[in-house]
Amino acid sequence: MMEGQYINLQDEGEINAVIPVAFIVGLRHDIDTTLGLSRGVPVVMELEEQMNVRSSFYVRVRLLHNEDLINILRRAERDGWEIGLHLDNTYSLADARRELEALRSLGFNVRGVTIHGGLYGMLGEITWRVIDGLGLAYAHAGGPPDWVKTPVIPGHHTLDYYVGKYGEHEGMHRLIRGILSDLRSSKASVLSSHPEYFVVSAGTMPVVESRLSPRIRVAKILRKMSIAFYTMLGRNRLAPIYRELLGILGEHVALKPLIDVCRALYSSSCPA
Repeated sequence: MMEGQYINLQDEGEINAVIPVAFIVGLRHDIDTTLGLSRGVPVVMELEEQMNVRSSFYVRVRLLHNEDLINILRRAERDGWEIGLHLDNTYSLADARRELEALRSLGFNVRGVTIHGGLYGMLGEITWRVIDGLGLAYAHAGGPPDWVKTPVIPGHHTLDYYVGKYGEHEGMHRLIRGILSDLRSSKASVLSSHPEYFVVSAGTMPVVESRLSPRIRVAKILRKMSIAFYTMLGRNRLAPIYRELLGILGEHVALKPLIDVCRALYSSSCPA
């Protein structure tokens, strides 16, 4: 292994021991912000192009307010990336359908949906009825009720969460363990991220996270200042970590967009 990689030989041996070649890890990126779309997505695309992989971008429709931003995703879809709906309206099927139609009206072949947790998040049965009512090929969410007909891809491990909470090295170890745990019980796992953290730091000063409630206005201001400071220091940016992670995982599993994970889990239920 090259110097500087975040996974040691013992970890790689563990990967060899438990992951058959036929297993798959889906790559998901949630586009929550204009920064993530305008600057983060191109970084992700360039990196994945170099690694010869493709992933899924799930975008909040409210971000698509000018042609330049829309064209970033059009170029992505043209070149093999999947575009999905990152749903804001989790409580109203009519509003959710308007989001879906708005995204499709821009020419995107939308087959999957994820929930944007920053607003309303999962509201139990109400949200599941909204998801099911969209009639999409699949959803990526956890723990559906028995009556849900839409194929559901379970679980995910978010790279910026692990790195932000535990730091680059420990965060990577914990993430790998989570993926391995999934693959011991299933044929698939999902690695997710938020593209803005390919531009700014995913980490903050520990005191901001551990001693202050994020609901306090002062804590939010300090957190933003902390992210800016860590960004200037060049710490906890995802691009080099993600590159190494793809290189290591790519030697043992297939790395694919989530539509391919859906096909691996549900076969003909997921269309081309």
